[in-house]
Amino acid sequence: MAITDIALNPIQPGGTVGGFLGWAEPEQPYEELNLDMYEFIIQEIRSRDAKEGFLFLKRFLAGPQTMWGEAQEKIFDLKNLWSVTDCPDELLVYLKQIVGWTPKLKTITDGLDASALRRLIRASVPLWKSRTSENAIVDVINLLVARRARVLTWFDFRWITGKTFLGEQFKGRDPWLIQFPGGGLAPEQWSTIRVVTPANKQLLRDVLELMRPVGERFAVVYLAFMDLFTIEDDLSQWNRLWGTQTPGVIDGVLSFAAAANAQSLVSNVAGATAWSSYMVTARLRAAAATVGGGRDYGHGLLLSFNPTSGNGYAVVISIAGQSISLWRVTGGAFTLELAHQDLDLYHLPENFWHGVRVEVVPDGGNARVKVFLDGVQRIDATDGAYGSGTVGLMVDTSTSMDCDEIEVMGLPVDSETIEPN
Repeated sequence: MAITDIALNPIQPGGTVGGFLGWAEPEQPYEELNLDMYEFIIQEIRSRDAKEGFLFLKRFLAGPQTMWGEAQEKIFDLKNLWSVTDCPDELLVYLKQIVGWTPKLKTITDGLDASALRRLIRASVPLWKSRTSENAIVDVINLLVARRARVLTWFDFRWITGKTFLGEQFKGRDPWLIQFPGGGLAPEQWSTIRVVTPANKQLLRDVLELMRPVGERFAVVYLAFMDLFTIEDDLSQWNRLWGTQTPGVIDGVLSFAAAANAQSLVSNVAGATAWSSYMVTARLRAAAATVGGGRDYGHGLLLSFNPTSGNGYAVVISIAGQSISLWRVTGGAFTLELAHQDLDLYHLPENFWHGVRVEVVPDGGNARVKVFLDGVQRIDATDGAYGSGTVGLMVDTSTSMDCDEIEVMGLPVDSETIEPN
């Protein structure tokens, strides 16, 4: 029974309960390869040996035949080296490496007796079988370091950058997100891990080293904030700022319904109000305003925002006005338009996903704000009114908006590479 079969075979009639959590290894028939060396001698010689040699040759081969029998037993015992149940105690030190307990982790395993080590190996089999899948990686990160995470692979890269034609546009996915900071000479051998910075980075590195596919690298990007809206009606990372309606989270999307008043949410995670040099990315979809129609009516992001004072900045995308603009917000009111660009030639359709990426960095005594829409820079402006604050999502009067994902990462970006195993 191979180690790869242990978690696949349910308990069978006549089986022995020795597998992982109720799974069993079926009984195996006795295996024997009966090869008699004497039978390989040509018949003419065997006849003469029987008549004239008093079976001297046959008796001479008895010794080698015994040695062959011992070798045969060892050959058939090889499969037991892959069996958690049958592997000899003294060889568990090698079996554990197959499921990821390499010499680098010997401080954990060297102190275990054979029984405990065997249990550890058995429990590691299901993880090792699924370790390279994106869902398994994210689940383990969530469990061990209690941080939100996502995995982007070469398949995402091919789709996002158009290397594989699917008859669709990119739906607001920015190629920059997958290209940074990995890529290298063989991007198909890279995976990008986006993870909210954990308290114990070393534990995360150890986990990723254990779970990465053979021969592949992980580019790890540490974030300040992430919400992919994968949990229904989960707004635990947000506080409502404007409006009386609470947006809903369903099917992986945060949705603001059109209302008579502006609505907004701001991130409430620890340290958010101190963000001063960062980048925020989001994927947004909205309908045009049913009233107004000027540049004041739209949807977008709040930046460097102080929820108490209502001061900060806002990137406003207007479908009705076919424009994108950067505003200074004072006391919750849009008081000064710092930059504006018409998008008539680009065209912003209703109810279509667009990617928004905004960089906010200190520049002398000012804050410099660069705004990218679908990967193209549209705004580059500076203002000295506000230096730090949280980020948020906003939608103006009579406009509806959906957000599929949003991330915040510090600048310069904190990242590292987990090299191939």
